[in-house]
Amino acid sequence: MSIIASFENNHFIGLKNSMMWKLPIDLSWFKKNTINKPVIMGRMTFESIGCALPKRLNIVVSSNPINSKHIKWAQSLDEAIEISSTFNEIMIIGGASIYEQMIHYADLLYLTHVNVSINGDKKFPYYNINEWELIFNKFHSVDQENIYSCNFQILRRYNK
Repeated sequence: MSIIASFENNHFIGLKNSMMWKLPIDLSWFKKNTINKPVIMGRMTFESIGCALPKRLNIVVSSNPINSKHIKWAQSLDEAIEISSTFNEIMIIGGASIYEQMIHYADLLYLTHVNVSINGDKKFPYYNINEWELIFNKFHSVDQENIYSCNFQILRRYNK
């Protein structure tokens, strides 16, 4: 199981159910790493996206049914994992509560460290960096389309 997330210097991931930055390079990273895979998200994350993500099995975890032909509804994370169990890699895409519940089960973290400090109201959960091996790291500087620099990283949990 994998987690993909984007956060700023203090690990804030969002404010008022939305991302605090719009970086096209980060959206490309997200798309590249989630395409043709199941994506598991909470209801608020689904509502903030506003639609099903194309070319992915979209699974929304919520106690209330989701009425959409493009979404699979799961009442629990266990049910969401069962729905996606035939895939090689399951992507957890948020939000904060889902990340918090799944961080201890993840084998891989696909992280975007956005090099800015912005106060938000939701944080990415703590993870012990000593439990993870950095297997990919790429810096992207500010450019005409991206107002903040960022680091793309993939971490693999040791002994898993």
